[in-house]
Amino acid sequence: MHLGYLTVLLMGMMQSALFACLPWLIDHTPLDVMEWSWLIGVSLFGFVLLAPVWGRVTDRYGALITLRLSFTGFTVALLILLLPLVDLVKLNGSASVVVCLLILSRLIHGLFASGLFGAAQALVLARSKRDAKIQLARLNAINQLGRMLGPLLVVIAALHYPPLALYVLAFVCVLLVLMPWSRFEVLARASVTSGGALPDQTTVAPAFRWQAAWPELAMASLLTLFVGILQFVLGPYLQWLWSLSSVEATAELSKLLFLSALVITLAALVIVPKLAHAPRCYIAVMVTCLLLGAVFMGGAESRIQWAVAVALVSIGVALCSPYYGVKIRERWPECQGAIGGYLTSAHTVGYGLGTLAGGWLFDAFPERVMWSLSFIAPFIVLCMAFQRRATERLSGK
Repeated sequence: MHLGYLTVLLMGMMQSALFACLPWLIDHTPLDVMEWSWLIGVSLFGFVLLAPVWGRVTDRYGALITLRLSFTGFTVALLILLLPLVDLVKLNGSASVVVCLLILSRLIHGLFASGLFGAAQALVLARSKRDAKIQLARLNAINQLGRMLGPLLVVIAALHYPPLALYVLAFVCVLLVLMPWSRFEVLARASVTSGGALPDQTTVAPAFRWQAAWPELAMASLLTLFVGILQFVLGPYLQWLWSLSSVEATAELSKLLFLSALVITLAALVIVPKLAHAPRCYIAVMVTCLLLGAVFMGGAESRIQWAVAVALVSIGVALCSPYYGVKIRERWPECQGAIGGYLTSAHTVGYGLGTLAGGWLFDAFPERVMWSLSFIAPFIVLCMAFQRRATERLSGK
């Protein structure tokens, strides 16, 4: 498998497995729901400052070097995350030691993992001659496949010990870090030469300016704000709604995360290629699924209703990310590393705020927390309208 795909797959698996284990972690660590939201949310803000820096490193030194450095740091952070669990279960360690190790793990994660996805995007785009929207959708599908496999791994591990899934992923990440990457050196030189440009681009574009790209960056932030709230509160919300134990809530959350990742993967591999050259149909399906799914989540109670709501939202998310990703890359084709960095930063702002907001909303209004999603989706559509107007002005229409 291509290194860009493999690293993104493992990152998706780790992130979803961590969220699937969240009910267990809340019960077995000194941190409660609100404190875990701060730990995950605040640590992600390192992405906001560092992702653009990693993007410039990618454009200057190549995607492969950036990918290897960032994935190594990502692996070290995962290993440190596992230390307090061993200490907690086997050695009966103090709460202060556990908390310090958790904080250190998230700091290292924010420092290095902020460059991973942008470097993977640049490496994939530099290698392929396919349509950029399809390539970005495929990379997103691989990420979502990881999000699908992560909860499935937790479900299997929960038969014995839920965090066992994290130990398995850490072992695979260590193997990949130790694997020789020299046979990908040609791709590294290609990405340096092209600056990570989109395939078949021959004209020189102006330097990337984030101020001119605010509609796409706003869409990215709002979409991950939506996803951040949903992912963080879904487990505790289902536990509250159906009066479940932490183990039962972990299993239910894992099933819904598995469904979401499955739908996103199928949408990215089937719907996006079919609608890539029919922009009006693409936009209509994307907007409809986002809005309807958000409304359904506000009133969902049964498992079937939740499955329908999650499936609709997942289709909307699968179509939305490649949409603004391609639009912004078409305007600055020579700045793929910088664009990947700023998109990662925008995603992190939204995701971090979503995690923090989710913890606060659930603590203050547990019965209404899901209705907040129905207020975010329309703003994503509004930003898309501004983006289309900016594109029309740029093209002189």
